[in-house]
Amino acid sequence: MAKATSPDNRMIFNLYNSSLRANSIFSLLILIAITSSSICVPTSSFAALVQDSDSQDLGEQDEDPAEEDEAEEQEDDSDEPYQLSPNRRRRSQSKRNVEQYSKRANNFVALFQPVVESASKSVVQIYSGGRQLALGLIVDSDGLILTKASELKGELKCQLPNGKLLPAEVYGIHAQSDLAMLRVKAASLNVVQFATDPAPQIGQWVASPLPDNDPLVGIVSVNTREIPPSTPFIGISMTDLEDRDGVRITFIVSKSPADEAGLWVNDVITRIDSTDTTDIESLRETLGQYDPGERITLTIMRGDTEKKIKLTLAEKDKASPQNQRSNQQNSMGSKLSRRRKAFPDAFQHDSMLTARNCGGPVVNIDGKVIGINIARAGRVANYSLPVSTIEPILAELKTGNLAPEIVNKEAISKIDLELEELAERLGNIPNRVAEMERKLEAEQIRRDELSQIMNDLKERLKRQDEQLARQRKTLSGLNGELKQAEQVRKRLNEDRKLLSTGRR
Repeated sequence: MAKATSPDNRMIFNLYNSSLRANSIFSLLILIAITSSSICVPTSSFAALVQDSDSQDLGEQDEDPAEEDEAEEQEDDSDEPYQLSPNRRRRSQSKRNVEQYSKRANNFVALFQPVVESASKSVVQIYSGGRQLALGLIVDSDGLILTKASELKGELKCQLPNGKLLPAEVYGIHAQSDLAMLRVKAASLNVVQFATDPAPQIGQWVASPLPDNDPLVGIVSVNTREIPPSTPFIGISMTDLEDRDGVRITFIVSKSPADEAGLWVNDVITRIDSTDTTDIESLRETLGQYDPGERITLTIMRGDTEKKIKLTLAEKDKASPQNQRSNQQNSMGSKLSRRRKAFPDAFQHDSMLTARNCGGPVVNIDGKVIGINIARAGRVANYSLPVSTIEPILAELKTGNLAPEIVNKEAISKIDLELEELAERLGNIPNRVAEMERKLEAEQIRRDELSQIMNDLKERLKRQDEQLARQRKTLSGLNGELKQAEQVRKRLNEDRKLLSTGRR
């Protein structure tokens, strides 16, 4: 039996859809049997397989749970080698059947190999430092490649479909869609052909070609719509003041923008850029006008001192402790995309993408490229930009008017201004530092001199103490002799008096 060809794909996938909705192993077996030569079996064997499937379904429906539990208990008490009970064997076999006929089953994924074959010739892999960052799509035969912007970092290289690895430069960035244009020195490349069909609808099959691997298969789960941006995040808890305008910080999240910028608990925020902050509500309203990644200036009161502190807003979806735990569970062991919010239009599908699979194409069952995978947002949530959104952006990127230095001109100007303010604030500090170093050196020399003098004085003091000790000893001896002489003198005077009176 030959494998299904492209004209038959729609019928096959419709049948597969029907089988999934009916949850029928019987329908799945028929589908696999007519679409894959790798499992072709004689009619008699196929009939037996179907009959066995039917008997399994009926058998599970008619089983008595009490009898099943009793049989399992008897098995547990037996000294014989462990064997699955018939009931367990049937359940295990049913589970294997479901896994075998899922959209990740090898037989089913194989159906999509010819579907993605044409698009695969235009897919490149983007690397930095030997690590794959994303996929890209060739949009010009002379080396222009469309990819996901927010995953790019470091020195970029593109591996072409023929395996050649070439250095790449960022030719343009469309920030709103998170698309970037790379340029490599190459010619005669296979350019992707975008579909003219409308955006896919809920329930339609899609596939994402992967270089040197099986395609990822999924179903459109949400129609095209705007993906709103994430909320900007500072990383503080706060309370209103009772006696004046402003917001007092009561808690700072570790490693948050507030923590890294040097804010303290009890600091009072009075202004964001040029907008006064009277209370919590006004602070949130002002922050809502900014996007994550923007740099703002907070005016604060720290005690009686006014300070200005600059910080870069983070994404609440990524940075808040609660969302970090949620993202870890949602990623199921694989990283989510750096940017997974704020897209003008995107449809959602449930293919098992990873962050590094983004930037590549997604095709329908006719093999037509209907979009670009732009974000892995969750365990079964992947966003793709439709062709209707991509084409005008692609035309603008090709003009060269979206070069990084042009797109980021305002942000670069802000950084330059901040550097100028920093230089002005530093002022003559380098000269003052040099002067202070000279003074410190002189003071160190003076201290060493005083230390030497002190050591000499200590030595002299030691000798003086020794001399005092000797003199005290001599004085003590003289005092002893004097006392003894006084005693002799007293006795002699008494003897003389007695002799003078003739009385003893």
